[in-house]
Amino acid sequence: MSHDPCTQFSLSLPNFPEAKCASSDFDPDTWFPESLRNSEIREQDTFIATAICGSCIHQVDCLQFALDNRIGDGIWGGKLPEERRQADQSKSEVRQAKLDAVRASLARGMNLERACADVGLSTKTFDRYRHFEKNGWPPQVSNQRPNRTNKQKEKEKK
Repeated sequence: MSHDPCTQFSLSLPNFPEAKCASSDFDPDTWFPESLRNSEIREQDTFIATAICGSCIHQVDCLQFALDNRIGDGIWGGKLPEERRQADQSKSEVRQAKLDAVRASLARGMNLERACADVGLSTKTFDRYRHFEKNGWPPQVSNQRPNRTNKQKEKEKK
């Protein structure tokens, strides 16, 4: 039984043509082993999928896609659903890593559009991340309590 979360949730997949999972060499069910009843085959498919993802150039972007879209099935970015739930708590670390990578590329003289594209961000998203990094992340974006402005603190005291 084939699962397609993009159809199920009306998502559009990111374009990763070089992704190893996009190859016709593999059965798409390999990335959705939880649908298999035979535990031996399920373990084998899980091992294969995580190994393939582990060497894919799009692993981080794929994982970020699954986290951003709260995909609860399948192996994305080499992570099982339960591992993604744990990783969901560290989304801010992924965002920070992307910000740091863009900044490092800019320091090496790369232009902003190219630096952002290399980590899978639009320049608009990069600007938004910088804004939230400076002013605090909204609660729906971060599991951490957002930084409060002085105005918000004064309001809470009243």
